[in-house]
Amino acid sequence: MKNISVDLSISLKLFTYFCVIIFGLMTVMSCNGGGGAGGGGADDEMTQQEILDQLVSMVKEYSNDVDSWHYIFQLDLSGDGDDDIVVLSGIDNYVTEQREYFDLAYFTNHGSSGFTKTVTNIKAFARDVIIGDYNDDGLDDVFIAEHGYDRPPHPGALNYLLLQDGDGGLINASNQIPQEIGFWHGGETLDIDKDGDLDLLATALGEDVFVYINDGNANFTQDDNWIPGQNLRDFNNNDAFYTWLKVIDLDVDGYEELILGGSEESDMYTSGQPEAPILRHSGSSFTFDQNTDTFDAYYVDDPNDMEQVIVEMQLIDSNMDGCDDLVVYNTDYNTNGSIGIFQSDCLGNLTLMQRFVYPGNWNDKIGVADLNQDGLLDIYTSVTTFTDMTPRVLINKGDGNFEETPFESDMNVDLATYLVIN
Repeated sequence: MKNISVDLSISLKLFTYFCVIIFGLMTVMSCNGGGGAGGGGADDEMTQQEILDQLVSMVKEYSNDVDSWHYIFQLDLSGDGDDDIVVLSGIDNYVTEQREYFDLAYFTNHGSSGFTKTVTNIKAFARDVIIGDYNDDGLDDVFIAEHGYDRPPHPGALNYLLLQDGDGGLINASNQIPQEIGFWHGGETLDIDKDGDLDLLATALGEDVFVYINDGNANFTQDDNWIPGQNLRDFNNNDAFYTWLKVIDLDVDGYEELILGGSEESDMYTSGQPEAPILRHSGSSFTFDQNTDTFDAYYVDDPNDMEQVIVEMQLIDSNMDGCDDLVVYNTDYNTNGSIGIFQSDCLGNLTLMQRFVYPGNWNDKIGVADLNQDGLLDIYTSVTTFTDMTPRVLINKGDGNFEETPFESDMNVDLATYLVIN
């Protein structure tokens, strides 16, 4: 990580949010000193490296106090342009067969004075975090998709809505979203009805895609008229196994398409061919034609192995033509994962350009950033456990192609990944 200003506003500003799920205690993080839980004093000037060392130490101390899994993401908590850190904590209790939740903590960035820690009474964990200004106050808020206890019978959980309070903190406003229990996996935000505010989409395994319409004040109402539910059920043998959502304007008409990512298990599809649906925005609803609105998003490594599942998608303009392209991460949770790079023709279609297969580990997040500061966006996987695993890096060659390159410590990864690998 290099060229970090004292306010930590590095190239991670290139994307809306990035997060890392952290399992277990942060026992292998190396800390070179600085900063207990109290943070730096208001009058103490700190160097860039001292600030980073302090933050690593503070998060490590907190994680040791809270013996659970942790989900870290970045959020500008006060609208001052600085990146703050939020930590969600939870763990599955295999005796009670329930998920236990712990107090949310956030670490406020004070620039050259370092970070301070605040522990709230909000108890939450996440499978996915969606950032957006949902009440139009100029401050980013948080929608959390949470699936709960991750073993049969998979009882599900409620989603969360956290709004900024205007004083650098968060309030639990989950009563302003539909309270439906589900095995929630992914979410997205966009102005679906084009009325000037951000709406929400969410997907739960075994359920349809849900649309929540915003009244402009972060009060959301479910509207089933937007999604072609029956068409999707006809397409996937009534098995709505969608793990991820991504909004992308494929034909550059100002109306975003919706990509649904799920499983490559062939018996989930009426045709027997696993393909990812593309829902087209007509202006008044999303439409879907299974004969034309799909693309081959899945990597099938071994028909006898566990099925590949899409667990992350990100946007990137890989060939600098002004149209968003799509990065898709597949994993079988066991032996293989892959990154597929799909190029848009700016007319509504996606074509696979490259695929990189990674044996062994499951990295369930991918990031997009200019890692080597050449003006081009690169791709990297996030580290999900505190081990000696390092991010896998794909460097953009400038012609729409990528080349796998060893990770280097001075690459501009996001702050959450920096916390894990240091």
